[in-house]
Amino acid sequence: MRQLGHDEVMPSTPEPVDARKAVTITVDMGGPVEGAPDGAIGVSATVIDPKSPAVCGVFEYVAVPGCRLAPVAISVRPAPDLPPSRYTSLFASDLRDLPLARWEAAARLRVGVHLRNGGEVEVSIRHPELGTEAGALVDERYPDVLKSRTPAATRKWQSLHHLATIALEYQHYTLMGIKDPAGSIARGRAANPATVRSWLHRARKAGFLPETQGGDRPD
Repeated sequence: MRQLGHDEVMPSTPEPVDARKAVTITVDMGGPVEGAPDGAIGVSATVIDPKSPAVCGVFEYVAVPGCRLAPVAISVRPAPDLPPSRYTSLFASDLRDLPLARWEAAARLRVGVHLRNGGEVEVSIRHPELGTEAGALVDERYPDVLKSRTPAATRKWQSLHHLATIALEYQHYTLMGIKDPAGSIARGRAANPATVRSWLHRARKAGFLPETQGGDRPD
């Protein structure tokens, strides 16, 4: 069993989540992309948010081996299960009320996990395997950390793993519709809220949360 890092706390039972508030993300793999480097493929993620049940966000990327995902298109469409009789007009001004930045951050995360795990399956955000996903995120963003195989490198990896886990927990609670995700992390880990905000700030600096997430700001 891996020992906890110096700034980790063993989590307790997480806050119950209303599954009806869950954001669901479906990842679809495409084929080779014309004009892109060898091995590049197209991939899209459809984000369905129960807070905006009439529409969905579709985020398209080009995945290049060894590189970060490159976004190529964003669209807002009628929700997949919405009958045509319930379609409504959507204007540019309506987009201001949609959390597109949050949807895109979740879509990018899920596409990355999907590409690592393989398989064309619908991925729900409700029960993420945080430890496994966090380790994959660290290895993806910091592939050289463990190459030296020194105690210092191991400690650095463990610290990064902790920050990636905190970032994933934050994304998880946010997408569940919980109004105070930082507070939920604090309660689940029996940690001081200020400590959690420090973790979120460090996770953002480490690249595990997007700059627009703002997770290090006090609520």
